[in-house]
Amino acid sequence: MGSVGNGMRVQGAQKRPCLAADIPEYPENATSIREPSGLGLDSDDPESSPQSPGSGLFSFFRKQSSRFSLKSGVHTQYTGSIFDGQAMEMFLTPKEKHVFSEWVEPDDDHSFLTTWLDYTGVFDRIIPLIPDAITPNILCLLGTLAVVQNWYLVLQYEQQFEHLTTLSTIFSLSLCYLCHGVHGRYAAHTMNDTPLTHLFKHSCDALTLVFLVSSVSQLFTHDLEMQWLAVHSSLMVFLYKQLSAFAREAGIRYQWFVGPGEMVVLTIYLLLLKVTFGLEWLIAQYLQLYQWGHDQLIRMLMIKSFVPSSPYSWISSPQPDPVTLMKDFLVSVYCVAFVAIFVSLAARKNIRLQTKVSVMFILTYRMIPTFFKFLIGYIATSQVFMSSVRVAGGGSSTSSYFLFRDISPSLLLLSQHLPKTLLTSEGTIVEGLFLTVVCSDIVLAKMAKRQLHSSLLILCFSHLLPYTHVATVVMIVAYYCLVLSDLCWYMNLPLLANVKNVYCDGVFDLCHIGHKNLFRAALKHGNRLFVGVCGDEDCAKYKRPPIMSCAERCREILGCKAVTRVIPNAPTFGLTKEFLKKHRIHVVCCGEEYIERYPDPKNDPYYRVPREMGIARPLPRTQSLSTSDLIRRIQSITKDADDRNDK
Repeated sequence: MGSVGNGMRVQGAQKRPCLAADIPEYPENATSIREPSGLGLDSDDPESSPQSPGSGLFSFFRKQSSRFSLKSGVHTQYTGSIFDGQAMEMFLTPKEKHVFSEWVEPDDDHSFLTTWLDYTGVFDRIIPLIPDAITPNILCLLGTLAVVQNWYLVLQYEQQFEHLTTLSTIFSLSLCYLCHGVHGRYAAHTMNDTPLTHLFKHSCDALTLVFLVSSVSQLFTHDLEMQWLAVHSSLMVFLYKQLSAFAREAGIRYQWFVGPGEMVVLTIYLLLLKVTFGLEWLIAQYLQLYQWGHDQLIRMLMIKSFVPSSPYSWISSPQPDPVTLMKDFLVSVYCVAFVAIFVSLAARKNIRLQTKVSVMFILTYRMIPTFFKFLIGYIATSQVFMSSVRVAGGGSSTSSYFLFRDISPSLLLLSQHLPKTLLTSEGTIVEGLFLTVVCSDIVLAKMAKRQLHSSLLILCFSHLLPYTHVATVVMIVAYYCLVLSDLCWYMNLPLLANVKNVYCDGVFDLCHIGHKNLFRAALKHGNRLFVGVCGDEDCAKYKRPPIMSCAERCREILGCKAVTRVIPNAPTFGLTKEFLKKHRIHVVCCGEEYIERYPDPKNDPYYRVPREMGIARPLPRTQSLSTSDLIRRIQSITKDADDRNDK
């Protein structure tokens, strides 16, 4: 079915080189083959060269590493003995990259706002307005950068332009939610919904959360402890959701009224009240609401006689300064999330010990300064006691418990002498960015089916280095750059450009230079080439039984540097819409003889569907080497040799 076309390979589509002999074998019944760790050089290709995009920085990390093959769905490790020029393997092995490339992200967002926007078709009306040059990842990055830019404006100009910075926060928050909400749907619409797209989205979500919570907190209070608690409490909740998804090997699950959309609406509502009536009015309403809730809780539990008069009791009475109450609330959220993560890790048997210990160690190590900074002062100034405990049936017994009374002064003194390096806006952001790396690596571990990477334990100690914030930021940027570049390299996926998958099919028996010219010509219509290889039975019906088996032909095709994926047992007698959608195919290349033979697409038994969809691209047939010529040569040479030997 595949015709032979000429043309040079597209510059920039060159792939990672390795020897064709190192390409693994694949079974006859395989459904899809991705190259696990590098594409091969064509030995008879005049343009083959050991140069690749891996030269420079990537070549420094080249090493002898394990590779694998697929046999009945089981990964089998084997080791190469050469520098094969594959990408870095600092965070993912070849097997883990292959598992990552096969990940399918389920949609578990059932929150009310998202469901309502889908039902009313708001997202569907936004998608056609997005220019083709805007890719899903750029759309997601745009929302994140809008929040980061707004954080800088709030940090610099909030005191001089309070109303303007509040309005800019509302605008950036709305833009970010729309961009992140449309991201997945736009990716599916353009058939660019790859595992790399989902990983990028989760990473941007974590980064956005840090800057968004910090800027909103700055608008309501300048208390740095309050901002630190707000950022880290939200990140702890986000980390708990990611760990839950990791244990279930699924996406983050949002139920009604607890999704990100509801939190965005609530935040925008509070910001609008602040702009309209002022912060003082909002604080007064907050205190009245809190007073009502405080009284109702005491009346409901009937514990009025148990409630101490201290403002720091476990049921705090309203204070003139609501920041104190919010600190109590955020400390509680932080501690509850911390305990919930530990209990969840200990209770889930499907999470391996390495991940459990790593997450527990990281959170415990980061919890120590939090404990001394906020909780010790909280305990030291509290008067925790019970008095006048009345016993039903008459009489009373009084018990007073002076907890921490003896050690409170020393704890309070210790908390006052602790370093205050965290209590800056920059320190809050840097500490939050560290937790985003933990969240991102949990997502990566879920998609690649591996455990939490041990390098995060080293990153955990980055604050001990000189120039703490700079060292931490450098290590965080290095992590994201290395992970994303490695996956882009392996999957041949541009991070910020649209993916255009080109498909061509054929028998490709005795693969030769004519077939490789065809691949080059087809690749001009996109940036990734998928090759369908017809099965042995279909080949016998279509033309003749092939000399090479389907597995041998797949292995040979995969050795061509222009090929990204091989699809064994591809449809021979007609492509279907389901097949094109399943493999995310944007363009189908076919020989121009099919266009000439079947002028009406409805009569074309092979390429009717892509021609009717308008995605078929004809390739000119050239006078070049063909498989039939090779067979005739082999037969002629063999016959002459046999005749000569028989004499």
